[in-house]
Amino acid sequence: MQESDLPALVSRVLWAAFALAAAFGAIAQRTHFCTMGAVADIVTMGDWTRMRMWLLAIGTAMIGFNLMVALGWVEARHSVYAGPRLVWLSNAFGGLLFGFGMVLASGCGSKTLVRVGGGSLKALVVLCVLAIAAYATLRGVAAVVRVAWLDTVALTLPVGQDLPSLLALATGASTGLSALLLGLGLGAALVGFVLARPEGRSVGAGGRPGHRRGDRRRVVGVGPAGPPGRAPGDAGERFPGHEYAPHGSLTFVAPSRMPWTG
Repeated sequence: MQESDLPALVSRVLWAAFALAAAFGAIAQRTHFCTMGAVADIVTMGDWTRMRMWLLAIGTAMIGFNLMVALGWVEARHSVYAGPRLVWLSNAFGGLLFGFGMVLASGCGSKTLVRVGGGSLKALVVLCVLAIAAYATLRGVAAVVRVAWLDTVALTLPVGQDLPSLLALATGASTGLSALLLGLGLGAALVGFVLARPEGRSVGAGGRPGHRRGDRRRVVGVGPAGPPGRAPGDAGERFPGHEYAPHGSLTFVAPSRMPWTG
């Protein structure tokens, strides 16, 4: 790929991202897709409907991404998640804070955006606080604490921390073959678990647990938003004057700071 090809690629990526975001937002709004809600439904009501949505999205992402790895379109080590340095303490502490924040905010980042689109002033306040906290953690005062203390506790692996790379290292098989076997196997197992129950195949009015009459919107619509990646062949390439970021799936925390900080 040449630098002269970038304008056309940027246009295609932006339009594709807009279409994907619009589709995900519509589905999330109709099905009440939410991280905290999925866990809360299990704890409070024993209902797995929204958790099955999450598992379906994970399974679809595993199949889609690992197929791209097997085809040589992307490499997992170029993603934001699978580098060789495992900052396990930062991951654990950040996950704990994020979960605590979700409970206080009554929803995850994606749910907050959906509520902002619906006119919720509380969600707008939550989004503003989320943006400030994200900026502070990435580049502000909290970043100093994170880099100096938390990120120093880490494990450096000989390969990326994704399972296909670790399996390939242990068995001597190619990373592409390992990705194909693990991605299809584990992903298909999750999708099969979800679709084995009626609530995994459809939801009722509004997507709320306990309302399953008539309306047969397929929960599988949530899944295709999962596979992260870039255009085939450009993973890891950099061009002068253009900011580079590792590829990843949909994220709603770090980007929330951009309208405020650039």
